Amino acid sequence: TPILRAQRWIFRDALPAPSDDKVYIIQNARKYVKFSHRDIMYIEKSQKYAVFMLTDNREETERLSLQQVHRKLKNPCMYFLDKGVILNVHHIRRVEVDRVEMEDGKVFYSCEDNIRKLKQYLCTYWGDYT
Repeated sequence: TPILRAQRWIFRDALPAPSDDKVYIIQNARKYVKFSHRDIMYIEKSQKYAVFMLTDNREETERLSLQQVHRKLKNPCMYFLDKGVILNVHHIRRVEVDRVEMEDGKVFYSCEDNIRKLKQYLCTYWGDYT
């Protein structure tokens, strides 16, 4: 559709190449942790913390809201599915009508409207690199 084509042109200039390897740093009085954006599979909300699930089965926490984490990431690979989870599109295995399955088998359920928007985003995002 013309709207999707226009969105692709808008996103094309905004998206970095997938080879860009950005890092995320958690720094506070207790710890200093640095990891690649590629290593983030997803980020979940747990009370007042953002919980980062990494590809090596590590879990890191930071006391920030998911909105703050998403702004800090500044990475189009990170998709805000709903108020409780941010997904790394590189680690999505399957998207179905009401759920998203990640590479580690974790399943996130969401409403059909959010899933439809995710599918559109994935088409736009991957369309620029295929």
